[in-house]
Amino acid sequence: MKTFSKFGVVVLISVFLVGCATPYRKHTIWNGSGYDDEELSPGIYSLTFTDNGWTSPERDAELWRQRAADLCNPGKYNASFKSGTDRRDTMSVAGGVPVGISVNFPTVEGTVTCLN
Repeated sequence: MKTFSKFGVVVLISVFLVGCATPYRKHTIWNGSGYDDEELSPGIYSLTFTDNGWTSPERDAELWRQRAADLCNPGKYNASFKSGTDRRDTMSVAGGVPVGISVNFPTVEGTVTCLN
């Protein structure tokens, strides 16, 4: 019985941690995290990746580079990027009362130039 309990705890912690990680997806108003890109001119993109605050800076940069490679099929590109934060106002509930708060979300921003 003890073995099952330990296994159950490990599974629950794993599910919790996976659920907190920022996935590779397009940023929308509904999900709050992911990538945004805009083609500035043919083969040149502005790219931003915003995470949910539960992802490491290394993983943020990895997801930024993954999107850069996807934009530049077959993935050959030059890029420059920097890490920062995106401050957003949001609502939280404390003791049943809505409270306005500001939250800093880690971001990676930069420019991608696709190579032929």
